[in-house]
Amino acid sequence: MITGSTPGPGTDIKSSITDNNGNFNFLLKPEEGEREMVLTMPGPDLKISLEESYWNGFRNPPENPIIELNPESRKYLERKFQDFQIQDRFHKNNYITVTPDEIQKDSSVFYSKPYQLVELKNYIKLDSLREYFYELFPSVKFTQRRGEVNISIFDPLNMTYLEDKTGVFLDGVLVDDYSALANIPAKDIESIAVLPKTYYYKDFTFGGIVDIHTVKSDFKAVTPLPNMLRFIYPMADAAKWKFVFPDYALSSVRDRKPDFRYMLHWEPQVKLEKPGKGTVRFYTGDINGEFVIKVIGMTGEGEILEAEIEIEVND
Repeated sequence: MITGSTPGPGTDIKSSITDNNGNFNFLLKPEEGEREMVLTMPGPDLKISLEESYWNGFRNPPENPIIELNPESRKYLERKFQDFQIQDRFHKNNYITVTPDEIQKDSSVFYSKPYQLVELKNYIKLDSLREYFYELFPSVKFTQRRGEVNISIFDPLNMTYLEDKTGVFLDGVLVDDYSALANIPAKDIESIAVLPKTYYYKDFTFGGIVDIHTVKSDFKAVTPLPNMLRFIYPMADAAKWKFVFPDYALSSVRDRKPDFRYMLHWEPQVKLEKPGKGTVRFYTGDINGEFVIKVIGMTGEGEILEAEIEIEVND
């Protein structure tokens, strides 16, 4: 099984079981820009080869493609070119350049509300992470002997230590070897959250959760283990253009500029007014003919939803 985590202020973990050929995949959140990921392999001697980004399976395009247009297609493209020229002549531009918003890192966590969440800035400064556990977290047993560190969780309900291995996270990344944690300077730790109970999540069973975040939350306070691979992967490009659709309800009566748009409306994010229902309003232009309305969405479970309908515009 391969596990994946994204360093940052949030805490989440993904898992994927390889097939007989060693192939695996992760379903990522739709985001912009670039993201870091840490993959943890079952052993240190394994290698991972990543496919190209957004591979669609079409590797060998045909050579010297020949495009033949029938008379109807040629007539349509000629008319469309003329309409674009008129739009440009009257300076009717439906796209404006925008400054991309600063990408906010996800700060959500996969587990339920922790039993105890401590921000270290609110307490007296101690010398080590071990001392903070000893003084502030009675349910966590942090032991260090001959360079080896062990972390276990005491269940206050059953008055015994949990049998399953504790899920220890540093800056959102699951850490199996706790030895490196003991060497993190206490001044670099921002917060510690503890969940002292057995927690089931996807393919994981954690004997409690300890979630540690440094001030920078960049997973650079420790050296990645030999079975970890850290890399940057590209997401969608940040939006540089914004579609501006005309609102003729506010336009002046004297505005007689032609509207030869072929793209009537584009709205990448639609807010639902109530579960399963939303409203999108737009104005048609001066071009007659059939237009296609296409809606594509995704559920929280990653299922893609798609619907399409045609409308006819007449004078």
